[in-house]
Amino acid sequence: MKRSFSIICLAVLFCSCADFLSETDPNAVTTESYYINTEDVEMSVRGCYNALYEDGYFGMMYLYTEVRSDNTTWQIPGANNGVYYQFHDYTLRTDNTYLYTHYTGLYLCISRCNTVLAHIDDVAWSDSQRREQLEAEVRFLRALSYYYLVAQWGDVPCITRTFATKDEVQAATKRDPKARIYETIGTDLDYVLTSPLEEVNSAATVGRASKAAAAALYGKVLLTQAADEDFAADSEALVDKACEKLTYAWETRSFESLTEIDYASLWNLDSQKNCKEHIFQVNYLSGNEQLGSEYAWRFQPEATTGLNSNKAGQGHNIFEQNLIDEFEAGDKRAVATYAYYASADIYYCTKYVDLVCGASGYGGNNWIVFRYADVLLMLAEAEYLQGNETSAVKRINEVRARAGLPDYDPDYVPSDPEETVRTVWEQLIHERRCEFAGENQRWFDLVRMYPKEELIALMQSRNGNFGEKDLLLPIPNTEYLLNPSGMYQNPGY
Repeated sequence: MKRSFSIICLAVLFCSCADFLSETDPNAVTTESYYINTEDVEMSVRGCYNALYEDGYFGMMYLYTEVRSDNTTWQIPGANNGVYYQFHDYTLRTDNTYLYTHYTGLYLCISRCNTVLAHIDDVAWSDSQRREQLEAEVRFLRALSYYYLVAQWGDVPCITRTFATKDEVQAATKRDPKARIYETIGTDLDYVLTSPLEEVNSAATVGRASKAAAAALYGKVLLTQAADEDFAADSEALVDKACEKLTYAWETRSFESLTEIDYASLWNLDSQKNCKEHIFQVNYLSGNEQLGSEYAWRFQPEATTGLNSNKAGQGHNIFEQNLIDEFEAGDKRAVATYAYYASADIYYCTKYVDLVCGASGYGGNNWIVFRYADVLLMLAEAEYLQGNETSAVKRINEVRARAGLPDYDPDYVPSDPEETVRTVWEQLIHERRCEFAGENQRWFDLVRMYPKEELIALMQSRNGNFGEKDLLLPIPNTEYLLNPSGMYQNPGY
């Protein structure tokens, strides 16, 4: 088991195998000897969060979500021998390095969470509430990781424990049905929502899980499952449950309306860490080699300096013209979202600017995973699906008001016969695209909000390579080879 399932099950610090990890070296550390006190558990939980920083997780999530959608592209298509561009051009190979990195990066977080859960009671807890809070945090992270897996690959191995033998690992090296993955996510999030975890975190702890974050994730998961034709029979009940979770999440906010929060403040280095709209984010420390982010210079045009960062840009995640055209005249979100670089005739993302961290490029711009505008628009989505169009439109207009745009009126009759009026559903898709451009939302919105055939037609109009197979990512070839029958490949690859 030399390949990635060793990351999940057999890595030295993340397994419980007494048979072949005997402590012959007095300096060796195994999980059996590591957990001595509660501080060791606290440290391991921080290790679970640290997995989010990796390129396989949020470090390059834009490659799997924005670049793969109709939002962004790569300034230099042939960069790194074109392995990045395979995601954009729908020529993805099963041996793509970054496909493998993403898959194993998500399972690395799951593995660490499973290890904490397996050993959290190895130590004595004088504060039982703190123990439950830590369990809730790792369950949230595990649920988040499984959401990204099931939404991008469909059936995947459902691993919720550590293993003691090689045979146990081999038996688990198989894809489980999506239904089981969704059930596992629901079980974890139900635990979080009944735990003593904080309902909403303070500015100092917004990088850790909360009940509001769990409810926001739960709503997104349920809407995703409801849109999957394999769960059509349960769609209505799933939407109802999503509405319940999202209503709870929305009601945890500490402000009355989004109009109280300036859109640009979400991205400003001086204000983003205290912004009331943020629910859960990956926190970075400007100028710190270990804890700084790289988005500013990665998203900066190739070889330039001083636009997003003082480090030379890489030209990643470059906005496509059709995304720029989506913004209405006067939309305040546009100014905070993109800028034009005339020398290369491209638009680049400006949500992650850090010009104070120096030439190292280690930025302090956080990656926002959940914020209240997302909750609000998902709630509008759920209400529309329930038939409550009036409430959905009201929520859409709260987002538009913050953007400085006039109310959307589905009953508006244009005087110009050439002018068209979007349906409420089309308006939802439009607002989400403009609101969350560059935030790893677009691919999931496309798959959730478009019927399959319509989505295929839309994407083929952009790139003829797109086909039904591209609705899912392929299983990395190294995983498939571990068990060709159990780790069966997605159709078309």
